[in-house]
Amino acid sequence: MIEYNRFAREKSTAKIYKDLKENEGPLNGKNYNIVFPLAIALGFADSDFKIPIQKSDYFLKPENFGKYLFPIVHALSLYEKDDLEIFTSTNAELYKPVEEYANSGIHLLNENYSGNEYDIIDDWCNEIKEIFKEEKIIERIEKLDL
Repeated sequence: MIEYNRFAREKSTAKIYKDLKENEGPLNGKNYNIVFPLAIALGFADSDFKIPIQKSDYFLKPENFGKYLFPIVHALSLYEKDDLEIFTSTNAELYKPVEEYANSGIHLLNENYSGNEYDIIDDWCNEIKEIFKEEKIIERIEKLDL
């Protein structure tokens, strides 16, 4: 069983996370357990824009998400590495793809977020739904011939 510690974010993004949670708009008052998965999804949606983390800030315990984040972490890590060995890796290796997707996604949120325009959340939700229509993750897993 993999032991979970904390997810990392780029240290310089702490203010972005804080501002998104505190500024007027649909993310106002939301916890990291809402903002972080949204950043992951947006980063994955634009996976050509994945940003490696240079200076880590370990800010978020996975157990804050309940049982639903772990399948996402595993699926995205498997998608990225295309090898079942990822599940025998350290937390740092397992988390790395998800953290990089979140790192790019938080920048997308910051660039596109407008406190008074609630339609942007609907636009992002539609974009994320399109990803699942494309079945990017399912296709990659099927290639593994489990």
